[in-house]
Amino acid sequence: MARADNLARPRATRLPVFGPQLYEAPLYCPSSDLIIPRAFGFVLAPGFSIAQYEATIHRKLYHFITTEITIDLETDYFTEGVDEQLLAYIRSDPSVAMVTCSLRDTSKEDWAMEASPEWNSDWSF
Repeated sequence: MARADNLARPRATRLPVFGPQLYEAPLYCPSSDLIIPRAFGFVLAPGFSIAQYEATIHRKLYHFITTEITIDLETDYFTEGVDEQLLAYIRSDPSVAMVTCSLRDTSKEDWAMEASPEWNSDWSF
């Protein structure tokens, strides 16, 4: 997790607190060799558009967004090429509910292994 002194532009929360507080959306990254470097997904709170969000953090994200998925009122954005500073900006706004590390998809690799003759050589029907 980024420390408070690493945040490029810390923002005060919109929650009632005593004194100014820094908001940092939770970052969920499993310990895995499947993590794609500099690739993240993030979820905006319901009612926030990406245009509103970009205006809030003063950064354009359309160069980094590779996929956008909307289910009901929640929109998930998946990015690539995000450095630590941009990640800090993304996490610093209270409209971001959470950030996740993107993982490499192994389903195609698993299918290819199952389809290979060597993998099925021990099976007899």
